Formats: sequence, C-alpha cells, structure tokens
Amino acid sequence: MEIAPKYLAALGLLAVSPWLIASASQDRASDNSTMVSITGQGTARQDTRLAIMQAGVTSFATSAGRAWRQNSDAMARLRAELRRQGIPDKDVRSTSLALSERTKHEDGDDIKGFEVRHNVTVVFQDINRTGAVLDALVAAGANQIMGPNFSSEANDRAQQVARVAAIRDANLRAQFYARSFGLRIKRVVSIRDGNGYASAQPSPMVRYEGGGTHISAGEDTVRVAVSGEYELVR
Repeated sequence: MEIAPKYLAALGLLAVSPWLIASASQDRASDNSTMVSITGQGTARQDTRLAIMQAGVTSFATSAGRAWRQNSDAMARLRAELRRQGIPDKDVRSTSLALSERTKHEDGDDIKGFEVRHNVTVVFQDINRTGAVLDALVAAGANQIMGPNFSSEANDRAQQVARVAAIRDANLRAQFYARSFGLRIKRVVSIRDGNGYASAQPSPMVRYEGGGTHISAGEDTVRVAVSGEYELVR
C-alpha cells in the first residue's frame, strides 16, 4: 500500500494524540497512580524490489588444465550473457571457485579426472525479468542455479506507515486498560521505538508460460513495534 507523503503527517497526528506528545518524559508516576507498559504492533506492505541468485558452471576433464580452461570459457559466456540481459558487472560477484580431483562414472566406466566449480552471485534490480534471465543463463551453459531469494529489507516509507499504526495500536490498548479499571490516561512516561523489519518471504511462485520461466516475487510485510509506559489515574 502506497501512502503519499502529505498524508503521512496527518496520520501521525491522528495516531499520536496531544497528551502523548506533550507528556512523554522519564519522570516516574506518583503514589496515587498506576503504571502500565504497552507494546503496539503495526504493519505495512511494500513491493519486493530486489532478487539475489547464484548461477555457475561445473566442468569436468581428464586434466586439471583442460577442466580449468573449459570452465573459464563457459563462465566468460555466462558473464557476457548477463551483460546482454542488462545486468552490470557491479551486480555480479564470484562467490565460489574450486578445483578438485574426482572420479566420474560414465557408461559403466570409472574416469579419473578433475572438476572445476565456479559460481557467481547475481543481483537483479529489475525482478520482473528474473525468469527471462534465468532462461538465458541456462541457454548460455549454466548448469548450477540456486535461488532466486528476495530481499527482506524494510524501506523507509513502509516503516513510517507501520510505525504510525503501531503508535495507534499502543494508544488503543492503553485506553482499554484504563477504562477497564475505571482510570484515565494522565501521560506517557516513556516511549521505546522498535526497528522495522520485513517478514520472510515464502518460496517464489514459478510457472511456465509460452516456453519461458515466470517468477512471482509477491510483497513483503513490514512490521514495527512501539512500546510505551503509561501513567493511569482516577
């Protein structure tokens, strides 16, 4: 949900009533009052804007040098394809490169040789093209793909909307307790703000249409907690 900046300030004024703004302090309650600690919860939605995946090539040959050259050539094609797909070099990073001796079983024979594994981490700024890029990487020779995983960082706008909702929730809870005990809220003694975070995403939905891969990233839910200590009096 997207809220224009000019409405955020108005929401804040509705959520934070005048007595809350004016009376928040570290002073303790008097002897004839009651203290209650309340934590309000607020949520907001944000579009997923970043995807991260790993792609690479595993090569095998009977000599280490040949396996290394084959892998280097394959990775060069992979990186060239990423550039053609509009992904800049700064969004591609080598994350693992390994050469190991191994035995390959093929047609009933044991072939001794060497295996090279090289993987890169790719950051997608335009997640709507994730499926198309994955298809292009496979066509270019990638035989290892892990992901994509979607970022879960809360953006500033979503945190602000969720924080307003958390303050309103804390106020409503405090008013409920005050009424239940025949009291009223005198002031807020202290406020503690919790950082916002985006909830973990479920696995991306993958479907195949028209011979291509389509990945649905969905939305993140941003959650914020705000705690307040309220002084209640008769």
